[in-house]
Amino acid sequence: MSPSTTMPTSSAPTRRSMSPEAPQILAFAWPRESPDAGAEAQAWRDALRARGWRVLDAGPGLEVWGYGRPLAVRRLHAGLLLVGEAHPRTPGASCPQFDQPLLRTARALADHHWGEYLALLREPGADRAWVFRDPSGGLDALTWRAGQIVAVANEITHLPFGLSPHDLALDWDAITDFVRRPLASLDRCGLAGFHTVTPGDLHPLGASPGEAVPIWRPAAFAGNAAMEDAEARLRAVVDEVVDVQARRVGRAVAEVSGGLDSAIVAISLARAADPAANLIGLNYYGDRPEGDERPWARAACAAAGLPLVEVAKPVGEVDLSDFTDFARAARPAFNALDGDRDRHTSRLALAEGVDAVFTGKGGDAVLFQSPTPRVLEDYRLAHGRIPWGDPFALDVARWLRRSVWSARRAARRSSAPAYGARAGIWGARTREAVTTPAHRWLTDLDDMPPAKRMQVELVAASQMAAGPCRRTAVAQVRHPLLAQPVVELCLAIPAWAHVAGGRDRAVARRAFADRLPAVVAERRSKGALTSLYSRRTAASLAVLRPFLIEGVLAEAGVLDRRALDAALQPDALIRRPDGARVMGAAMVEAWVRHWQGRAPDLRTASRERLRSRA
Repeated sequence: MSPSTTMPTSSAPTRRSMSPEAPQILAFAWPRESPDAGAEAQAWRDALRARGWRVLDAGPGLEVWGYGRPLAVRRLHAGLLLVGEAHPRTPGASCPQFDQPLLRTARALADHHWGEYLALLREPGADRAWVFRDPSGGLDALTWRAGQIVAVANEITHLPFGLSPHDLALDWDAITDFVRRPLASLDRCGLAGFHTVTPGDLHPLGASPGEAVPIWRPAAFAGNAAMEDAEARLRAVVDEVVDVQARRVGRAVAEVSGGLDSAIVAISLARAADPAANLIGLNYYGDRPEGDERPWARAACAAAGLPLVEVAKPVGEVDLSDFTDFARAARPAFNALDGDRDRHTSRLALAEGVDAVFTGKGGDAVLFQSPTPRVLEDYRLAHGRIPWGDPFALDVARWLRRSVWSARRAARRSSAPAYGARAGIWGARTREAVTTPAHRWLTDLDDMPPAKRMQVELVAASQMAAGPCRRTAVAQVRHPLLAQPVVELCLAIPAWAHVAGGRDRAVARRAFADRLPAVVAERRSKGALTSLYSRRTAASLAVLRPFLIEGVLAEAGVLDRRALDAALQPDALIRRPDGARVMGAAMVEAWVRHWQGRAPDLRTASRERLRSRA
């Protein structure tokens, strides 16, 4: 097939050798000298085998089991097991045989390796087991205690129910926060008894987050000083990451939206992949000009030498299965909200025997796409007082399409909350004051330059791309721009350098200028599907209105019934494009409906307390 041709869409799978189940990992530990604990461990083994789990590593007092597609498990020594992929920073170097105190081991992993992994650690002669979650957050991690057993898993969809925490309960404070700030769902669990392991943390198995030790935080890499070789370093690190992720991939799909980020990944992938590898470009387009980016996607695929599959995004109504299919997961599956696209990509991957899907997700955050006057304050902190005729200030004002005076005044204002403006459909409970950050990465950022703080918030939110969806069930989904080395470098580059010349992602544009087609590199517009999603929500009102208005979130006061009744009207959705928030609320609704029949309300955060305040 010649490059840059449109391929017909395959809708039915033709071949697949592996089960279409996302990889699930469960590690559990127990006191080795306790006969009662040994009996509990045997009960866990029996329950796991009965559900189709298989043992991957069994040591004294600590075992690792798997379900679905396999993940690599390597025992480096008696006290260290690596689950997943950990790549050395120095190409060609092997993973060292760490045999040192826990903190030094975790820091060595964070400093000298990257990937998507969980490291299970135990000090010699000690029963307490720990987990270090890689800083990219590529593998989820929840830990809990049940009797004398402590455990950690990346997902609980196929966990035998009897192995759940004995104090399992629905936390309605967390559930409310998921509606108000979806980012919060990445760092806390709505099921009390399970504790989220924050990426970059060394966390004792079964313990609360208060006992975790932060090893890696994005704030440690945030820079505001000039970096002369930024372009060369960015090009080199993206090439290295893509090269490593492309190894042993037989057939891959590159999602090519038509934007800069996905074009960089697709072209880098085509350069890195084995010549025999079979690569496909994939573009989804809307039915209106602002959502149709095919000309830019075609140009990017022509430059990469990839054939291109072009798929029209439907405007038809959603199916409740788009929400209920993921309700058994540990947290609402916001990454699966675009159900039609997710379903089509997974079917294509099955039909074409695809091993991996590569995306440009996270590029808006790490390469800094966001148009904001805050970059002027970062620039002032780095350079001192800004004269009125300063070229950088003039460029930023032109970029923002506002006067220099207006841009400078806006730069000094306090930053808006990370979760944005209040939605009209939210209930009384969401009006309570927010006293904690949505993510533990966002603590102690007050002294950081405001645009850089915004970038850290966006990087944290980008972890949503690693959440469960249909694609992850059938193939590896790779986000090279969210790999730890890329994130660290882009955070070190000042925000004002990312927008030099009045262009977003300026460093990336210069770094890859000789690879990108000019039409992509010089593009100033950005595709938008807001209208399509609002119209799709409007087309789905027969499903969504009763589901939400008569749902548990409205009953508990998390959503406002009267506001929902007014907002879920075709005209209202055109005037105020709340389609994405409505769909997000529906995902939380389905999740709560599933779990409320399996767990009581947490006494200190119940729906009755919420109703009393509504």
